[in-house]
Amino acid sequence: MRRFEEEEVDELERKEVAFRLIVHMLGGKGGLETEQVGKVRNAAARQVQSLTDFLKIRKRDWREQGAQLRARINTKLMCCQAAVVVLARSVSTMDTDSKSSKDMLQ
Repeated sequence: MRRFEEEEVDELERKEVAFRLIVHMLGGKGGLETEQVGKVRNAAARQVQSLTDFLKIRKRDWREQGAQLRARINTKLMCCQAAVVVLARSVSTMDTDSKSSKDMLQ
């Protein structure tokens, strides 16, 4: 819970924008090098893994209330959603065999 509370809304918004830009780079010509894609995948995976801890927080443990809490939750979910898209796109760009890509995504 502390980790989520330490994440600033601005920081989460910047991460979301970065993930969305990376998705465009992965889909475009030129793209990213394999090493860079691996680093991006690791960052996206860490963001998605943080979601499980976030979802385990009980309602009575929230320190914030109202609109501020709602904004923090929505921003966290949007950032994780963008990270999942990065993970899916990175798998498809790194692996040319579509069957193994589909298996990895599932």
